[in-house]
Amino acid sequence: MTQGHIVDSRLIASSQLDVLIADSKGSPVLSSEDKVDYLAYESVYAFGEIKSAYYKSSKPIEKFIAAIEKVNNQLQREKSSVFQITQDIKYSGNNFDDNMQTKDGWFYRNPLFKFMFFGDSKSVTIHDLYHIVKDHDPQNLPNIICFLDKGILVQANMEIDDTKTLNLSINENNDINWTPHTKITGVGLYPEFNVKYESEAYNWFLLEFDNKNASCLAYLIYALNYHLSRCIVLKADLMKYHQQLFHISSTDISHLNERDKQNLARAFLEKKKKMGEV
Repeated sequence: MTQGHIVDSRLIASSQLDVLIADSKGSPVLSSEDKVDYLAYESVYAFGEIKSAYYKSSKPIEKFIAAIEKVNNQLQREKSSVFQITQDIKYSGNNFDDNMQTKDGWFYRNPLFKFMFFGDSKSVTIHDLYHIVKDHDPQNLPNIICFLDKGILVQANMEIDDTKTLNLSINENNDINWTPHTKITGVGLYPEFNVKYESEAYNWFLLEFDNKNASCLAYLIYALNYHLSRCIVLKADLMKYHQQLFHISSTDISHLNERDKQNLARAFLEKKKKMGEV
């Protein structure tokens, strides 16, 4: 876990992000001298933003959505098939099909998990939050937003709870108004997958707990652990990165060991950063 930028094999970089969670074994971390890390896109499990408080005028959620959109629209990485068993092993009995899914409802094995954390929610309301997220492409939305002192914003589906008595009232025109009790039947942590379930309507809900601070933090940790235990990121093709870094053919660096490659990559990334190219 670190902070910094995501970089794809064409050396296109994301905005700087507060938290990056990535696989450090399968892909290298390219670090500049000022301690800002550059991570290969293929290796990234999740990224997030951490704020001490939510200030509506600063538009922190809108800015984070823009950062997600940049990653999705400008950076490239291969989607790992639903038949991917490990980083190195893929079941080859079937061809990849966009309509196939895992038992968890995933349509590929390496979705990005995007999250936000606010220590103080200030005066934010569910209506404020809904108007922020309602018009955006689901793949560009955070999976979860944690307000430590208020609750967790996630997508979920609900149904009428017929075990409870309806709230009935009659207005001055003798019209009967009724308000059903509802219950959440499932949380959908992946907005980009939720839209593919036509039989289930997912909406944004603010889940509130009795013990807010501890429960909100525990829920966020649980969601991250759930993702990390099921996500399979692929290994970065380092040759593609090196060819972009040095503009040379694969045979030119075949004699270098892994440490040499990483040292050269760090030096070149720092040079490109100073030139404003990364």
